[in-house]
Amino acid sequence: MSRIAQIVALALTVAAPAMPLRAQDPVDYLRPSDPGLAQAVAMAQETLPIFLAHVFDRSGEGIDGSRIMILIGEGPEREPIWVAPFYRLDAMNFEGHIEGLPTRLEGFMVGQKVAFHQYRIIDWRIDLDDGKRYGSYVERAGMTDTPASEGATTGHPLSETPVPSAWLR
Repeated sequence: MSRIAQIVALALTVAAPAMPLRAQDPVDYLRPSDPGLAQAVAMAQETLPIFLAHVFDRSGEGIDGSRIMILIGEGPEREPIWVAPFYRLDAMNFEGHIEGLPTRLEGFMVGQKVAFHQYRIIDWRIDLDDGKRYGSYVERAGMTDTPASEGATTGHPLSETPVPSAWLR
C-alpha cells in the first residue's frame, strides 16, 4: 500500500453504505481524524464543482487524465480508491471503474464498475497538457516536507496551485 493510501486509510473514519453507494449526510459519512487530511478533503470537496464543470466530454465521460477518489466499503472496513474512467449519471450521481485493487476489502476488482453519489468523492485530480497534475489534495497533504513541484509519485509534478487558473475565469 502506498504511503498516501496508508495515510488516507488510517485517517478517514466513515459510516458508509453498501454498494451501490447511496446518498446520506456527508457529515455522518466523512470524519477525518487527521487535521491536515481533513483540510485536504474539505478543499477537494470545495473545489469539486469547478473540477466537475471542466472534465466531462459530450457523452458525460471524464476526459483523459481525470480521476476521482471515492471511499468504498462499509463499517470499519473502508478504503479510498481512485476511479477512472468515470461518468456523470445526473447532477449528483456517478459511476466509474475501480483503478486499483483495494488492499483491505474483498469483493472488489480492478476495473469493476461502481455507482456512487457525489458526497463519496473525497479527492480529484487531472493531468493536463502542461505536464502538471492539478487537484490531488490528499497527495499534497501527505507531502508536507516535499515541495509540491517535486512531490508527484507518478511522473506528473504537482502544479503550484491545485485548480488550473484558466478554470477560475
